[in-house]
Amino acid sequence: MLCKKKRIFRLYSTDWAPLDFCIFNPPSGIKFEKPACLDELLSIAEKLSAELKFVRVDLHVSGDDRITFSELTFHPGGGRVRFFPRERDFHFGAKLPR
Repeated sequence: MLCKKKRIFRLYSTDWAPLDFCIFNPPSGIKFEKPACLDELLSIAEKLSAELKFVRVDLHVSGDDRITFSELTFHPGGGRVRFFPRERDFHFGAKLPR
């Protein structure tokens, strides 16, 4: 029997305000603590994405606040990730180059 784990995501703005939409599943009530190194994370992501029209920059913070680069993703979920509410799919899709 295949068991699927529910992914828990919470999306935040660059100033750590929770956003009113989510991916994969409707937004949960779970709130995540603001990383102490958020400014450094944003700086790294901005530098890595500066020349690109769209990319997701994956960075991880370890327990000792060490930042590790994971990957650059150009088509998250193969372009099939659902947004909740659905209107956000169209909002963000309209911003992509044709």
